[in-house]
Amino acid sequence: MPRLVARVARILVIVSLLVGMLAPFGVTATRAMPFVSPSPMDVSGDRSPSTSVEIDSASNSDNTVVVTSGCDAFEPNDAGVGARVFPIGDEETHAFCTASDSDWVKASFTSGNRYEIGTYLLAPGVDTAFIIWQANASGGYDNRGGNANIGGDDEPLSSAASFRPTVSDTYYIEVFPESGSTFGADAAYTLYIGEYLPCVDDAVEPNDWEDEATPFSIGSTGQYAFCASEGFEDHADTFSVELAAGVPYTFETFELAAGVNTIISLMTLDEAQSTPDETIYVGIGFNDNRTKLDQSSKLTMSVPAAGTYFIRVD
Repeated sequence: MPRLVARVARILVIVSLLVGMLAPFGVTATRAMPFVSPSPMDVSGDRSPSTSVEIDSASNSDNTVVVTSGCDAFEPNDAGVGARVFPIGDEETHAFCTASDSDWVKASFTSGNRYEIGTYLLAPGVDTAFIIWQANASGGYDNRGGNANIGGDDEPLSSAASFRPTVSDTYYIEVFPESGSTFGADAAYTLYIGEYLPCVDDAVEPNDWEDEATPFSIGSTGQYAFCASEGFEDHADTFSVELAAGVPYTFETFELAAGVNTIISLMTLDEAQSTPDETIYVGIGFNDNRTKLDQSSKLTMSVPAAGTYFIRVD
């Protein structure tokens, strides 16, 4: 996929004397794939979160590589040595051939870019985890983070993490089954790696969803962008704001770069529909184009109750 250029839109939130109430619309914004910033994780088995692990090597008689074949098209891939290059911006279907199987891939990551790594489309009973490894000078791997389960109702046993390396290097992704996961030729999952290129609003990314929302103050402005990616694009920029009941507010985008077309939605938590495993947000206000000839957005409305609301710009 081609690497895209960041497209910029400025966001303005002001207190307005104008009064205008828009009818609620029935859009829900549930998080399909929440990302977490990785940190060294404590996982099962002999994987260590704080020390390096030895690279499997055919020349090391004390470090035998167990080769699994005939299960999926990418086997054998149970070790860092010989790990195949993963095409960034793409996805692949793998399977856990045995209970102790692990699938290794590698990719070149650039310092400062943001990489979204995760699994989804898990077969019934499959439970994934992964670690991001970086080879070190002593012949081992250093743990750079990872993720076990994202939770929630939408594939809770899948895994996802957002990783921004400080050093450009080849990084290794080891995906392995959590204890109790099914295994065999049908124990499939899909692995993806997406790359977000440096962007004008890197400091607030990721903020695609309400649980990642960037705090925003009434009366302030900021320059933001729909950040380009290799394989994925931001769904939105989301901002949290404290609003008072009955006060008319105006939310708008302006100074759009060429080709940018924004949509503003005001979202609120739906406590009635939310559960411990799934948080539901609903839209209570919406604007697409300011006018027929102006693709920026402007929404003026008040809210019925004081609290935290979310401005979502798509």
